[in-house]
Amino acid sequence: MSTIDKTLTLINFENNWCAQCYTQRPIINKISHDFNSYLNVRVVNSDAHPELAKKYNVYSAPSTILLRDGKNR
Repeated sequence: MSTIDKTLTLINFENNWCAQCYTQRPIINKISHDFNSYLNVRVVNSDAHPELAKKYNVYSAPSTILLRDGKNR
């Protein structure tokens, strides 16, 4: 994830079985498309990557965090 270090990154933690995550997905895709010149958007399945969810203290889905210079602000 080297692209996180120098720019803004939006990380959306979701699960495949989550109805709210499914509803939110088009919004995240629109943000990714509209702001792709200066915002990295990453979608993470928190069930498949529990260590990453733990790193950012994510305990429920969907959870969205914004990183600046690789740090949660």
